[in-house]
Amino acid sequence: MSYPVESVELRDRGLAAVRAGDLADAEQLLRRAFDAGHAGAANDLADLLLRRGDRDEALRWWRRGAESGDPECLFELGYVDEAAGDLAAAERWYRRGVELGGTGSLLNLANILEGRGERDEAMELYRRAWAAGQDKAAFNLGRIYDDGGRGDQDAAELWYARAAERGNAGAAFNLGFVRGDRGDVEGMLDAWRRAAGFGHPKAGHALADHYGRRGALAQARYWSEFADGPRVFSPEFESFGGWGAAAAIHRQDLLNDFLGDDYVHYDLDARTFKVGENTYGGVTFLGSFSNLDQSWLWSWDNSHFDPAAPALAAVAKIREYGAQQGIPEFICGRLDMSNFPDPKQAATIMAIAAGSLLGGNGVNSVGINGGKGSTYVHLDDPRLPADEYDPIAAPRLLMTAAQVFPADHALIVRGLLTHYGPSMLQMSQEAIIGELPAGHRLAVEFTENGLIKAITSDPARPGRDRASD
Repeated sequence: MSYPVESVELRDRGLAAVRAGDLADAEQLLRRAFDAGHAGAANDLADLLLRRGDRDEALRWWRRGAESGDPECLFELGYVDEAAGDLAAAERWYRRGVELGGTGSLLNLANILEGRGERDEAMELYRRAWAAGQDKAAFNLGRIYDDGGRGDQDAAELWYARAAERGNAGAAFNLGFVRGDRGDVEGMLDAWRRAAGFGHPKAGHALADHYGRRGALAQARYWSEFADGPRVFSPEFESFGGWGAAAAIHRQDLLNDFLGDDYVHYDLDARTFKVGENTYGGVTFLGSFSNLDQSWLWSWDNSHFDPAAPALAAVAKIREYGAQQGIPEFICGRLDMSNFPDPKQAATIMAIAAGSLLGGNGVNSVGINGGKGSTYVHLDDPRLPADEYDPIAAPRLLMTAAQVFPADHALIVRGLLTHYGPSMLQMSQEAIIGELPAGHRLAVEFTENGLIKAITSDPARPGRDRASD
């Protein structure tokens, strides 16, 4: 809909005043915008009046906007009548809104029609609502096709999957059942993990029940606690983190020593950070931790940022890896870590482990919002300290990693050796011995319970793997 230029300018000024908190000025500007011919200003003004509790005046402005042909005002009037139980009046408002090109009325009109059995028209409206960007429309189409497991399961899966891709928790949850009924167990688990990450209250229990019936007690415990905040990392994350832990700790130590106590200034737009007089590149914004509710928020799920922005784009690799390997911590956008013994330390461990998927030099955190939280960034600049095998540090790195990820000590040792590329590797339940390309030798002995008992780390021996003159 085209509006007079003057009315557009007045409305823009009015909305700017709303954002600035100058509500009296905003009201006057929006009134003037409507009088100058901008029908949509009526809806903006009604929203403003509702904020100060004047519902009757808001209704009056919605009616004025509807009379002027504003689709949003027509939707609001339909919603008011629908909430009051007058479905006939609501349908009339919604239909007028749809006729005038309003997308907000599509879904609600379809709901009314479906409720009285007019399924074909309802489904057509759901399709139009989906095309207009409403994920709930796809969920409703999936539900209709699903018909409690008795309907067209191909179509149900298609529409549930579409809605789930846009973050619809109910669609992801139902998608799990459709896939499970068709024998796709991995697809079922993937859908339920995503539903849990979207906040569906029953998804974690569905996963816990699945794992419990199969005797996977660690996974069952994790998911049974998920909705209220787990107390430990998932077994999948424990395995991933343990494999790369020793090398990740080494990289982190090198980075921390390099940065020292100097103030670090970040520019996410330029993907750079400055220490002293030097500027470095390769900054990726991983996520943030809130000291208020003890939660972690991945950058891709932060509404204040564009996931496709250069400083965030690489984080998609973490999310994709999590989906492939079934690691909940890398799938869920927001994680409640309040039940961990040290929530912030748990968030830091997770961020450092995730950063290893991006290579680079490690992770740094910076306080934000006056100490209310911390932002975590991953750094990758070739001018930062290089990650090379250190035979002196190796025993300490292994023991520290085993404290952080105690489930499988042998996994930690294999992960360290594999990271640095052993030229020879001997493994048994009692010991792991590795010869590294530079001539270093690492031997680790284990107790009967699989715990590290002794570590021998020898530096390069003369004549071994050395170039001749």
